[in-house]
Amino acid sequence: MGTKRTKTYHQQLKATNISRLRDLLQELPSFCKDYFRGIEPTTTIKTRIGYAYDVRTFFVFYRVRILCLRLSRFLILNCHI
Repeated sequence: MGTKRTKTYHQQLKATNISRLRDLLQELPSFCKDYFRGIEPTTTIKTRIGYAYDVRTFFVFYRVRILCLRLSRFLILNCHI
């Protein structure tokens, strides 16, 4: 008879957090993965997840800002024609 190995609470939590961080990293530019790999030895998984949320928020803001600037330049150019 085989024994069923179940993960402890902490093992399951760690796996869930790693999965969450990987999902967040998919939304970020590729160079961010190098940064998170670099800080891995000195930070906890929760810290890296928090950083990933913050960096994602910045890039969302940045994309919207660039889009608004491009749109405003387009509208200004068309108004002068």
